[in-house]
Parts: sequence; C-alpha cells; structure tokens
Amino acid sequence: MVPAAAVLLLLLLGCGARAEAKRIVVVGDLHGDIDTAKKIFEEAGVIQGGVPTWTGADTTLVQMGDAVDRGIDGPAIYDLIMTLQDEAPAHGGRVVMLLGNHEVMNLKGDWSFVDDREITAFGGKEQRAKALAAEGRYGVFIRSLPIVEVLGATVFCHGGLLDAFAALGVDKLNAQKDEAFRAGRFDAPVLMNDGPVWTRAVIYSAQAGNCAPLEAGLAALSAAEGREVKRMVVGHTAMVNGRMGFFCGGRLAAVDVYASAFFGAAGGWVTFLEIDQPADEAAADAPFQWGQHGPTRVRLGAKLDAPRVKPILEPFVRRTPVSTVPKVAQIVATPHPASGGRIRGEARREAEEAVQDDNPDSMLPFLLLLLAAVVALWWNLVFLPRRRLARKKQDL
Repeated sequence: MVPAAAVLLLLLLGCGARAEAKRIVVVGDLHGDIDTAKKIFEEAGVIQGGVPTWTGADTTLVQMGDAVDRGIDGPAIYDLIMTLQDEAPAHGGRVVMLLGNHEVMNLKGDWSFVDDREITAFGGKEQRAKALAAEGRYGVFIRSLPIVEVLGATVFCHGGLLDAFAALGVDKLNAQKDEAFRAGRFDAPVLMNDGPVWTRAVIYSAQAGNCAPLEAGLAALSAAEGREVKRMVVGHTAMVNGRMGFFCGGRLAAVDVYASAFFGAAGGWVTFLEIDQPADEAAADAPFQWGQHGPTRVRLGAKLDAPRVKPILEPFVRRTPVSTVPKVAQIVATPHPASGGRIRGEARREAEEAVQDDNPDSMLPFLLLLLAAVVALWWNLVFLPRRRLARKKQDL
C-alpha cells in the first residue's frame, strides 16, 4: 500500500457570516489519472478501497478542475465525481467540481493535450465529440460546473480571480459562463485569458511578493457578495514535489501539485488540502493557520508509479525538467518565517517546473525563440555561403 498522502491540515479559524462546511477537502488538477484520483479521495476519507461510494460524511469535497487531458482517464474521473455528487448529500456532504481551462479547451474543440488512447477508448473522434456536445453526457456535466465557488470566507476558482471579475459576484460570474456556453461564445471575457479559469496574474504576482492583485480581488468579491471573503484557493499553476504553495500571509493557497502520474517524473503526487472550520469564530480574520490547536499533521508524501505513461515527443513549446523530482519527499511542517506559511523549497518552483504553461500568452517567447533559430540557420546555411560564392566570382 502506498504510504499516506501528504495531508496538510490547515486550521481555518473563522469563516465569516455563514459556515457552509465543517470540513473541506480540496483536490487540485487531476489530468486524466483515475488511479491517483482514487488514492487521493481514499486518503481524504471520502471513499474507501477505491470503491466509488461516498464515505466522507458531512465533508465538502472541492476538486479544482482540469480532470481531463494529458492522461487517459478524464471520462472515468468525471464519472467518479458525478457518482459522489449524487451520493454525498444523503450523508450531509457535498462535492463541488470547478470549471478548469482544459474543460473549456475540450468543449471548444481544442484537443491539443488529449491522449490518442482516450480517443480510441471513446471509439474515435466523432464519438468523443458527441459525448462533449451540449447534449452529451460529459458536455452536459462540464457545462454545469461553476466557475467560482465561495465556502465560508474562502473563494475557490481554477486560475485566479481578478478584481474586474470579482466585482460581478459569484452568481453573475456563473451566469455569464452559462450564457457563453449556450451561445457557443468561447471568446466571452469570462472564458478568456484574464478570466477565472485562465489567469495566472494573482498567483504569479503573489510568488513575486506582490499581493495587490489578490487583495483587490478579495475586496471586490467581498463588496459584491455583501460579506467578507478573506482567502483564495487556486489550481492551474503547478507547485512541485507534492508541496502546495501558500502566499500573502496564508491568504492564497495554490493546490495544483502535478497529481497526475501522466506528467512522468514530475507527477503522481497524492496530496490534498484539508481545511477544518471550527465553530469558534473569535479569530475570524485569521488566514490559513499552522498549528493553532496543536502541531500540523505531517505525513510522508508518496508518489504512485506510472506504468501507463508512454514516451512523448514533446512539442517545442513544452519545457523539459531541469531536475529529477524524488519519488518520496517529506513535507516540512514548520512554515518558512518570511513566507506566511509557505512551505520551504517552494521558491524553487519556477526552476523545476516541468511542463508547458497552458496559457496561450506563454507561447510567444517560444515562438520568438523558434523564429530566431530559423533566422540563424538561414543566415549560416544560406546567406553566408551565397555571399562567399559571390565574392569568389568577383575575385575571378
């Protein structure tokens, strides 16, 4: 049996005017790996023995989106989540899956990250397209996913929430998403680069020490919702070594940790975020807390093997690993004193990031690099030889 997951028990003291869940389990991007998904759910106590039956009692499970692409099990993960969504309410629990950018990509026909084995399992491209259509099994489910969710004083969204969108409030944001899908408008602002499923402005700024976008987004959402929203949880931007990232004094949590084993050496991490929301609201201003009621529980972060990962000839726009991620890493319980709860070692994230930044804007530097390489080849292999030949003819 794989050792227990790296469970981060962060005590969330106080949760605003309405406490919607006593215990919240947050799972990052799963990218087509049903084995890791089941293991995470099992370690979190919401299923047992890999059987898709809810055992989480009154837990609220939040999956941050991007269940599809890169791996081959996207449909199986959707099926599992739909089953748990049906069963959890009878036990006082709830399952929330958020809309991720890869869900949006698949709906609009961008299958850039789809494994051909998944297409084969569907019976071909036509059958897969039917399943994702507005009336298809997975098309209906994906279109129903919220783009933003607020639980207590914490907002959850796949990419991040900038103030211009936060000012609309949760209901209007989700309504705009619904209308965009109905109209087939994948260029609607709510689904584009600055919207909640795509933007990395909040997390990138926070990693650089600039918390202004985060604070502006939280303030705008608080005003729109008529209650104070104090914290944000995002996926989309991957941390490494199974370690989630905590920034801006613990007011921002980044929970994507390359869970999918289909990332190869970088992936397969069985990690989830567990938030307890005590009834005591005396410290309602507290961000994600470390050890307020005792030491944070620390377990060994384990990786699942990835026997189904096939060799991939990566396109030039993908970055390759610059270091080998260890099979097992110990999560550090004590927060770095200068990071507001940020786990030590996270500062190396950008140097160790192993895969493409999915935001289309990130392709520009690679395209420019390719163009420069082509120009250099032309200069050395075509222009200079012709110039030398012309000079020789002149000398003759």
